[in-house]
Amino acid sequence: MQKRRTPQADPERDALVGELLADAAGAVEAFDASFQAMADLRRKTQRVLNRLTAKDNVKFDGLSRVSHVTDATDWRVEYPFVVLTPTRGRRWHAW
Repeated sequence: MQKRRTPQADPERDALVGELLADAAGAVEAFDASFQAMADLRRKTQRVLNRLTAKDNVKFDGLSRVSHVTDATDWRVEYPFVVLTPTRGRRWHAW
């Protein structure tokens, strides 16, 4: 869109296109930053939970989270951030 802009043809329209491009670039940057923020939060959570349970009991993967959503009626609106699996015969927990 940037390459096809023609400010001399319609300055008012071009200003709106400029706003659209700036908003789109901001949205892409925020989306990209959200991945790093999620990775940081997962690392922090993993460190805390590793003190309480085995590393294999802490699940951030999509399959564990989706499986828990379909099995637990409380979580059908939002996906859990993490699923903790039991070491011995206990129920699952998700936050």
